[in-house]
Amino acid sequence: MSVLRTFALGMSESPKWLVSRGELNEAVASINTMSKVNKSTYVMMVDQLRPQEQEDSKSAIKKAASMVGALFQGSKQIRSMICLIILWLLIGIAYPVYTVFLPYYLEAHGATLGDGSTYQTYRDWSISSVVGIWGPILSAFLVQVPFLRRRRSMTLTACACAAFSGAFTTVKNESQNLAFSSMINFWLNALYGIIYGYTPEVMPDAYRGIGCGLTLACGRIASLSAPFIATFGDVTTSVPIWVCCAFFGVIGIVSLVLPFEPGDP
Repeated sequence: MSVLRTFALGMSESPKWLVSRGELNEAVASINTMSKVNKSTYVMMVDQLRPQEQEDSKSAIKKAASMVGALFQGSKQIRSMICLIILWLLIGIAYPVYTVFLPYYLEAHGATLGDGSTYQTYRDWSISSVVGIWGPILSAFLVQVPFLRRRRSMTLTACACAAFSGAFTTVKNESQNLAFSSMINFWLNALYGIIYGYTPEVMPDAYRGIGCGLTLACGRIASLSAPFIATFGDVTTSVPIWVCCAFFGVIGIVSLVLPFEPGDP
C-alpha cells in the first residue's frame, strides 16, 4: 500500500504535517498540487499561513459550546442529532460486547472451534476480513436503490447483523464459526459504511467537523463498557449476545426515525 500510495497514486505529504515541521513552502506546494489534481483554480500563497492570534481557553470552550449548540437548532436537526448519537452509542456497545462474549459462550456450550493454532487464528481472521471488505461495496449499491437509499439500507444491514448474530449462538464447529463470523463482518462493515457516510451528509456544513467528532466520540466512549460487561457479566449465558442482537434491531428502528434523507429537497 505504501508503494502504491507513493509511486502509483503520487500522493504528497500532508500539509498539516509539513506545517508542523515549519516547512511552509512545501505545505503550500502540496495544497496547490491537490488543487491542480482536482481541477480547481484555487492557488494558495505562503503569506496565507501567517501566525494567527491564539484564543484563550475560556474563549475556545465558549466557541466550541456555541458550535455544538448550533447542531441542535430546529426540531428536525435536534431529532437527527439525537438519533445519530443513539446509533453510534448502540453500535459502539453492541459490537465490542458481542466479540468479547462470543468465544466464552461457544466454549461453555461445547463448540469445537479447531486447534486454536496461530495459523488457524490468522487464517480465519484473514478470511473474515476479506469477506468484510465487500460489505461497504454492497452498501454503495444499496443506497442508490430508490426504495432503500440511506435510511432503509441502514435498517436492512442492521437487521442482517441481528439475524446472523443470533444464529451464531448455534455454532458447533469450526466451519460454522468461520461462516457466521464472515457474514457478520460483511454486514457490520456494510452498516458502518452507511453510517459513516450518512453522518456528515446530514450535518450543517459549518459544523460538520465538530458534529462528526461528537457522534464518533459517543461511539468510542460507549465501547469502553465492553470490558466491564465482560468482567461482571455471566459469560456462559446467551443473554449478552441477545442483548447485542436487540441493539442491532434498535439501530434498524432508529434508522427509520431519522428525519433527513440526503438528496431530498
